[in-house]
Amino acid sequence: MGIAIIWIMLFHWPELFRSVPLVSFVTKRGMTGVEMFLLVSGIGLFYSMTKNENVKEFYIKRALRVLIPYLVISLPYWIWQDLWVKKDIGKFFLDYSLLAFWKSGDREVWYIALILGLYAVYPLIFKCFLKGGAVYKKAVLMALSLILPLIIYAVNPSYFAVTEIAFWRISSFVLGSLLAVWVMEGHKFSRMQFLGIAAAAIGTVAIVIVINHMVSVAGIFRVVYLPIGFICCFLSAVILWLLDCSWLNRLLSKFGACSLELYLIHIFLRSLYEYYVLGDGSDNSLMNTIVIPCITIALSIVLSMLAHKLIDKIKLGSK
Repeated sequence: MGIAIIWIMLFHWPELFRSVPLVSFVTKRGMTGVEMFLLVSGIGLFYSMTKNENVKEFYIKRALRVLIPYLVISLPYWIWQDLWVKKDIGKFFLDYSLLAFWKSGDREVWYIALILGLYAVYPLIFKCFLKGGAVYKKAVLMALSLILPLIIYAVNPSYFAVTEIAFWRISSFVLGSLLAVWVMEGHKFSRMQFLGIAAAAIGTVAIVIVINHMVSVAGIFRVVYLPIGFICCFLSAVILWLLDCSWLNRLLSKFGACSLELYLIHIFLRSLYEYYVLGDGSDNSLMNTIVIPCITIALSIVLSMLAHKLIDKIKLGSK
């Protein structure tokens, strides 16, 4: 999670590496960090439900981990943007409740809107598709996660165009849960199975390219990042294991622990930067494109760690 949030954060600050093509190429693919997040979330939720199937306790844990941090951190931002700048109280309630994304595709906190929706239906998914040994149910679940965006596109293309960023990502979350199932079942992959998985990944990419060429479905290119996200998670784990660097592992663990807070804070500070500093983008001075972004990123990290500690105290007080 630490690597994923760093990658996402750098993706949101393209100004930093425009003059360094190789680094810029990597940071521009930072959207893959979202796939990594969702993959790990799917794995974590499956383990959580397997250990304790109490739905009430499941929802309480998810609310403490995601909903409370969101409500605390986002409130000042929405007050500034909707009440101070836009002077629109209706927009404030839509944004703060996350309905703005599902209603009109406002993307500032789309990930939170998606993940809370997935958390809400996960106990049902677990019971209907993941619990037990029926392989066909798991295959159906994966197929549904890939077909659902196409169904929504067919029903309402204009609505799908503004919300596709979330719908295409559901398959990464589902894949994470399926991987957790296979691990818990002690499934061992043969060489042929590995080749089959590789062929399926290549086939998926090929199908996406063909469909996109024929129909041009909004955001369909994101399906390519499904196998890439899995590969990046796997490679990250292998590289960290090979490096066996304790200080690096501790640092990434700290980033991972406050990843949600860092995700929210850096997005909100980015918006402030665009409003007060970037403006129309005509000023490309070193101060505006390097110094202030670096200061803002550093501030995001410090504030996220402070927010994480504060929210932990709020959680303890609520128990």
